[in-house]
Amino acid sequence: MKNNFCIHIQTIPAHYRYVYKLLMSLEQLVENILHIPIYIVLDSRKEEEEFLKGVRSNLNLNTLSMENIVPNANLEYIEDLDNVLKPKNQLSVFWGGR
Repeated sequence: MKNNFCIHIQTIPAHYRYVYKLLMSLEQLVENILHIPIYIVLDSRKEEEEFLKGVRSNLNLNTLSMENIVPNANLEYIEDLDNVLKPKNQLSVFWGGR
C-alpha cells in the first residue's frame, strides 16, 4: 500500500508515557497503520535511546533527534541547537499557531 502521508510526533521525556499510549491506540484502532511511517522527533540522541527502550510496538517507527536535524537542515533561517531547545532569541518569522 503506497501512501503520501506520515505521522509526526515531537515529544520530551516527561511526555513519553502519553506517546506510548498513543502508539498503542494507533496500533489497535487504525486500519493499515503498519503501512504508515511514524516519525518521533526528540531533542537528543540520548533521548532517542531512552524513548526506544519503552516502545512496545510493531509500528513503522523512525526516530530523529534535533541534534542531527538542526545543524544539517538546509533552511532559510538558521539557528543553533541551544537556541532551538532553550530559546533566548526569537527569529523574526511566525512558526504556527499562537
